Amino acid sequence: MSVETQAITQSAQLPVLRNGSQGDAVVLLQQLLESQGYRTGRVDGKFGTNTEKAVRKYQTTFALSVDGIVGSKTWNKLGDRLINP
Repeated sequence: MSVETQAITQSAQLPVLRNGSQGDAVVLLQQLLESQGYRTGRVDGKFGTNTEKAVRKYQTTFALSVDGIVGSKTWNKLGDRLINP
């Protein structure tokens, strides 16, 4: 992870997200996943089954812990891939 990505994700204080989470952070997650080719269904701010499947696929692709939960390591990788595609 780049220093830039780490600074962005730490300063943003992004929450841990899981199935059932809702809100702006979920919209951001869905937009990031969609922009990297991981389909979440609708970008609606609701972390449901399709978003969880996309998160698990993303975690598998990047050798992260595959739990469907978006914590700091998943956020950092999403941010890193955004800055360094």
